[in-house]
Amino acid sequence: MCKSKYLFTLLLISTILCISLSMFTVAQERFIRAQTLWGPVQYGDVLKAWEEDFNEIYKGRIQIKCYTAGELTSLQQTIPAIQAGAIDLATCMGAHMGAPIDTVAFESAPPFAWDNAMECLTLWEMRGMKEVVSEAWAKLGGIVVVGHTICDPLNILTKKPINSLKDLKGLKISGDPNIARIFKIAGVTSVTLTYDDLYLSAETGMIDGIAWGGATEGYTNSWYEVCPYFLTNPISGAFTNPWIMNEKLWNSLSKADQKAITSGLNDLRGRLMAYYYNGEMESLKHFKTTTIAEEEWNTLREETYKYWDEEVAPISELAARLVNIIKEYQKQKQQ
Repeated sequence: MCKSKYLFTLLLISTILCISLSMFTVAQERFIRAQTLWGPVQYGDVLKAWEEDFNEIYKGRIQIKCYTAGELTSLQQTIPAIQAGAIDLATCMGAHMGAPIDTVAFESAPPFAWDNAMECLTLWEMRGMKEVVSEAWAKLGGIVVVGHTICDPLNILTKKPINSLKDLKGLKISGDPNIARIFKIAGVTSVTLTYDDLYLSAETGMIDGIAWGGATEGYTNSWYEVCPYFLTNPISGAFTNPWIMNEKLWNSLSKADQKAITSGLNDLRGRLMAYYYNGEMESLKHFKTTTIAEEEWNTLREETYKYWDEEVAPISELAARLVNIIKEYQKQKQQ
């Protein structure tokens, strides 16, 4: 009888401990709301599988829910939403949203800064770009950079064929302000439209072209239907945007959970690079391609470097550091 009572007591204690530990685990699980810059197509092709894999690995500790572009807040309200904690984590397009940061000229797809995704990765991880960009965003307050994306190149999709810089004159193209500054010398009028407005604006003739991504974006978003011509000269070899997070939330996480987020975002970066690289080759089949002679195209490159020296570098010490990092890398490539 005593033995039975003893076993019953042990069983009861074990059950209580298991329930307590389970409740503790559930209580410690953190849910992160992440707004991305991608639409439903990219969510289905890449983000959904990554989200499921991440949440399976870190179940009981930390979970991420991805929202597509504009689901939680508009692009222009992303920064204050992160600072206020209304959104936990987000990819940002600083130039599109007019972010008041010193390095905004190198947000998203800065013209002629790098020729491909691997160069962008090298500059970020090995040449000091990550540190400079992180410091610039931190100055806004309440924000910490916890990763960055690398995805498709930036090309121009147009309603008519472009074979020279003269063909660009008079066109109205949707792109971010960094593109506008450079292509103004070619007679291009730039406007900044939201992702959802691009198709209809091109279809109705409000714009003559789209500078939002490469062939993959152009095909998956059906922009090839309204802008069937693809200019093969890349404005930028790859898009890159920082992942920013609410600083208070970040500091409340354990070191292990912080590492989980940065490692997870690095994994997503690799998946996106592969997805877009593969997609560029496949998606070009849906366009009529044209090319501007390299010598003529390089006149825009030279104007860009001049713009960095004369207008970007004087902004601040951080801006000058980033200009030097990228120009030094380009110089080494030519040696």
